[in-house]
Amino acid sequence: MEKRKQLVENEKAVSAVIAVMLMVAMAVAMAAVAYAYLTGMIGGENLEEPPIIDFNPNNDANTLTFTYMDRPVDWEDLQLIITDGTTTATMGSGHSGEISVGQKISINVNDQGLTDTVTITITHLPSATMVGEYTFEDVV
Repeated sequence: MEKRKQLVENEKAVSAVIAVMLMVAMAVAMAAVAYAYLTGMIGGENLEEPPIIDFNPNNDANTLTFTYMDRPVDWEDLQLIITDGTTTATMGSGHSGEISVGQKISINVNDQGLTDTVTITITHLPSATMVGEYTFEDVV
């Protein structure tokens, strides 16, 4: 009878050790999943690296001129959003194919009903990255 009592007392200790080991294992597993998610190993989209593009804005002519690109980029990969603070529109570039240094984006606001000070935001769609944002004053 005394041995049985001793075994019953030891069972409590064994279950406490197992519980602690299970909690530690769960914490390690959760940390591994969080690490994998935050480093991009799992989840999310596999986005490509954004290009480096430089522009030269000309406020007098309402144009943006491409002055540098670290690699070829197609016009279809860029999204042009233009806003005057109250109205926002997607603007077409008027070009197709690959962009070359020296090409221009003309800021034409008449079609969208935008006036005065406008901001154009250029986003590279495959990487979901903004590559430029420019403000033009007194656009008509």
